[in-house]
Amino acid sequence: MRLDTAEYAYSVEFMCGRLGVSRSGYYDWRSRPESATAQRREELKLGLRI
Repeated sequence: MRLDTAEYAYSVEFMCGRLGVSRSGYYDWRSRPESATAQRREELKLGLRI
């Protein structure tokens, strides 16, 4: 879940504070490529086969 989209009512700073994570850690996580597991889940949702 990304915290910085318009659909969320709370700021990144607020949510990171509530979740007990650093802002720098959140931004580091956000910039990482999607994991192989997450990619596979998306493929399964779309009904794609490899």
